[in-house]
Amino acid sequence: MLFADESEQADAYAAAGTRNARRDANGKQVFEGLESMWSKRTNAALKARGRDDLNGILKAYKPLMPKENAMERALVQGGAFVFDGSKQLYAHTDFSVGDHADLNEVLRVALRR
Repeated sequence: MLFADESEQADAYAAAGTRNARRDANGKQVFEGLESMWSKRTNAALKARGRDDLNGILKAYKPLMPKENAMERALVQGGAFVFDGSKQLYAHTDFSVGDHADLNEVLRVALRR
């Protein structure tokens, strides 16, 4: 199941502990620094999988910026999680752009019986 958080302050991402989703006592987003957007892990991911997919999509790419709190919400990193009921079987939070979970590992965990 794919879940996208449409809440104004990325509540689900904050609950999952993804980067740039935390808020301070005044409700202001706590930005975790430039490395949370582009890091060595971003470079390693691009090197490992190549740039063909990225270059191919950039031709048709149109930013999907949220209307409310656009910049704050655009900075929030995601993650991948597998649950069996309330038991968490797998968790990966993206450190920076491109640092995604290995899809084969996610599927292996999700489909094991």
